[in-house]
Amino acid sequence: MTQVSPRHGIRAALRRRLPALFCTLLLLVAAGGAYIGMSRHAEAQLARDAQLRLSLVADTLNAAIKRIAGIPPLVGASGMVQSLLQHPGDENIRNATNDLLARTARANDLDDLFILDAQGVTQASSNFGETGSFVGKDYSFRPYFQIARKNEQPVVSYYGVGVTTGRPGYFLASRIAFGPGPEDFGVAVAKTEFSRLESSWAEGGEHVLVSDADDVVFLSADPQFRYRPLKHLSHATLDTLNVEQRYARHAPGVVIDLLRDLPEGAIATREVPGTAWQITAVLPRGDRQWQPLAAALAVLLAGLLATLAAMTINQQRARRTADQRIKQDLERRVEERAAELVEAMSRLEAEMVERRQSEAELSKARDELIQAGKLASMGQAFAGLAHEINQPLAALKTYLSSTKLLIARGDTDSAAANLGIMDETVERLVQLSGDLKHLSRRSDNRLVEVDLAATARRVIGLMRFRIRDAGASVREALDNDVQVVADQAHIEQIILNLLKNAVDVAADATCKDIMVQASQQNGMACLSVGDCGPGVPESARGRLFEPFFTTKGVGKGLGLGLAISYAIARDHGGVLRYERTPAGQTWFHLVLPARPATGQQEQHA
Repeated sequence: MTQVSPRHGIRAALRRRLPALFCTLLLLVAAGGAYIGMSRHAEAQLARDAQLRLSLVADTLNAAIKRIAGIPPLVGASGMVQSLLQHPGDENIRNATNDLLARTARANDLDDLFILDAQGVTQASSNFGETGSFVGKDYSFRPYFQIARKNEQPVVSYYGVGVTTGRPGYFLASRIAFGPGPEDFGVAVAKTEFSRLESSWAEGGEHVLVSDADDVVFLSADPQFRYRPLKHLSHATLDTLNVEQRYARHAPGVVIDLLRDLPEGAIATREVPGTAWQITAVLPRGDRQWQPLAAALAVLLAGLLATLAAMTINQQRARRTADQRIKQDLERRVEERAAELVEAMSRLEAEMVERRQSEAELSKARDELIQAGKLASMGQAFAGLAHEINQPLAALKTYLSSTKLLIARGDTDSAAANLGIMDETVERLVQLSGDLKHLSRRSDNRLVEVDLAATARRVIGLMRFRIRDAGASVREALDNDVQVVADQAHIEQIILNLLKNAVDVAADATCKDIMVQASQQNGMACLSVGDCGPGVPESARGRLFEPFFTTKGVGKGLGLGLAISYAIARDHGGVLRYERTPAGQTWFHLVLPARPATGQQEQHA
């Protein structure tokens, strides 16, 4: 009988347990790696989510600011507001201006809209009929008035607590210049409150702080952080806050400690575009703190399952059972994935339908804007059309009375001659009415063959009285048959805008010549309108085709003509260019793809 020594038995037992010990050590290392990796991943993901959440909140705040950005300049351009600043003692003008401000505030969901004179005293306000009306109040101490008085910025933004109402809000002010003197100005101020925005943050569980340039929090989902600084304020800053009465009776509170006062999580900070504000968002960790531990446990569990599978790999029944289980799990995952794909396809189809609807609404809105701009241009360009019609009508009336007398006398030859003259006059009126009706019709978005030269002649003919009143003359160099495939109404809109701008420039220029040229070369059709005016300043040429940008004086244009014309040219595959020649001429060139010749069209077909 062979005896086994105790030392040999211990070595055999160690050899049997060595694989298990090695697997256990490997599992522990893998679990530790999973814990560290998941911790880093969770922190990075939390930081990305915080930045994304911050972007969404910042976009919402920025949209609320941009919503009222254009209102003060538009209100300041009103003739009624400027009349009030020129005649502050006229109560009729003041009452009419109060009504205008009230209607504008209601239409744009503003809390307040008011007008300050050169001394900072409110002359009219949308709350004129309410208790605590701004009318007669002195706001000259407010920074937005001080900056507007110095004319340092065209539009001034400011956030503060109303000294009259006690309600915080965002103020947007625009300087109103109505005369050449340094004191011939006023200030239009619009105020909107962000209380609804704060309520939405609170309802959504957001931890958001918005601070001003001095790091004082003025917007927060949690009221306890409002009017508290993010850092210690200097005595000079505190004095400035008191002089401005920025936050009225709310003195800056205790400094906020973001790490102590807010939930533990990722902190993201960014500036609000167009302002000196800073927005801070905190995304709490919540259940994410358990992700590293769950990942480590998952790795351990996976390792144990793999070990058990390896131990039973020699058992045929277990292998068949495991194979069947894997097959069933795979089929289930395939079914789940298929269901997810079907759901994703359904959402994608719904989004595509919604996008097509949005594109259709956008196209309709753009067509409405083009038609409105066209009618506005026609209203300015054809302001003297009544005079052109009244003259032939007066002549018709005279000839008609004369013809009655001639018939009564039996002079039929002279009566017939008068009838011929009246027929020619009526024909001229019919032609003028037809051209005007053709020019004012709404676009049907249908592409047809358009002769640029003939269209330019028709617009020049309709504007001849406007050209004559400006003391200008038109020199034409229009080639025949300059054909393009385009929307007729849209092309007429561009020519009308360019010609009207040239007439406006010629009215104030020494040289009254207006040049209109049309030609076709190298497969491109070009219509050019030029004048001898001073042109556009070099600093403004980069913004020449931006909406609402104009170099004209107040009340002489909204800055939409060139922007609409540029968009139409681009939609037709062309371009609208500005040129200033060394000879001192200003040109606008409309370049479009020319209509191919008949032979080329047939060859292409």
